[in-house]
Amino acid sequence: MGKQRSLLFLVPLLILAGCSARRETRAPVLRYQMQSLSRTFGICDSAGTPCVSIRFSYPAVTRATSPPSIDSIAAYINDQMFASLEDGELVQPFDSIASGLVGQYIDLTEEFADYRSPWTLERSCAVFSDTAGVVSIRFEETSYLGGAHGLDIVRLASFDASTGRQLAYGDLFRPGYEREFAGIVEKHFREARSIPDSQSLGDAGFWIEEGKLEPPPNVAVGNGVLVLYYNPYEIAPYALGPTEVRIPLASLKIVIRRNGPLDY
Repeated sequence: MGKQRSLLFLVPLLILAGCSARRETRAPVLRYQMQSLSRTFGICDSAGTPCVSIRFSYPAVTRATSPPSIDSIAAYINDQMFASLEDGELVQPFDSIASGLVGQYIDLTEEFADYRSPWTLERSCAVFSDTAGVVSIRFEETSYLGGAHGLDIVRLASFDASTGRQLAYGDLFRPGYEREFAGIVEKHFREARSIPDSQSLGDAGFWIEEGKLEPPPNVAVGNGVLVLYYNPYEIAPYALGPTEVRIPLASLKIVIRRNGPLDY
């Protein structure tokens, strides 16, 4: 009887210890300070005056207080923020990006003296979430570099906070998840776009065959929600704009990988 009482007393302690360790490993891990960089050419607060405006804002990771695995997240932020405009695989210092863009603009205005359209390039990175053992980063680029219209791009990426490895859908969901997940994504996509079930996505203007809506590469894990983001031109003409799909994690229980990043 004494042994049974001891075991009954011990089990809750083990459960509490396990929960405590789980909370500890899932605490926020990223430490950073926001940095801003900017450069202008011309008078940007006056209409009709040639001008170039360049602004960058991003979290500079403080490695001294972060796990070594976070270096991969810092590298991702750096690659997004300082990607060359000519070659996205090439990373350049801010001054090189700014000088190159200003140089192109000067060449254009010298060739066409009446050209007055201002150019803008804005890039920003933010920590979308740092919770449940997952760090998600949101990158945005807004630009107008001539042409019919500007361009807005959003990239979402999620990382395992313990290893720094970028997560794919297969890391989040159980094997064979694709069909059920696709149905969940389409349901919430239709809700985000107010498209009734009676109307096909193709008839609503999207470049999607019936039953073939693919999840985008842009995925972030938030507080109780999975966020998917479709940029302009990925699945629709520019005029339809982007689509952000927010799916409560509770709606994904059927496909979440056991003991994976979302299983908590």
